[in-house]
Amino acid sequence: MGEGEAAAFLQASCSSSARVSSGQLGSSAAISTQASWGSSSGDRARRFFSEMVSFYASGEVVALLLQRAGAIGAWRELLGPGDPAAARGYTDRHGRVRRPKAPRSVRARWGRDKQANAAHGSDSEEAAGREIRFVFGEGG
Repeated sequence: MGEGEAAAFLQASCSSSARVSSGQLGSSAAISTQASWGSSSGDRARRFFSEMVSFYASGEVVALLLQRAGAIGAWRELLGPGDPAAARGYTDRHGRVRRPKAPRSVRARWGRDKQANAAHGSDSEEAAGREIRFVFGEGG
């Protein structure tokens, strides 16, 4: 997603009552995700954790902090399913057509695959707090 596309998406999708803050992590900062993010959440135990860290470290990461009532659920709804193919719809290996689950979602529009699925959204307030502190510092 290009810079202009991201700005247009945010303008179109965030309510007027939402406050959006942004920060940018360089690829070297993303590498520290392995030490900081995985340590308290247990993510290191997930089979894809090392691949996730490698992907985050492969380029620039733009971090956004959306603040509003119900932000986690609203953002996750805008993201769509974790698999962009499921969001867009696809034909499986047996020739069956799978209907799109969220064709206008962020991941349907800009995601490439399950790993490079365009954006992350915290799944709980606890995870959001940890991730906000990591990216934006204690004050968030």
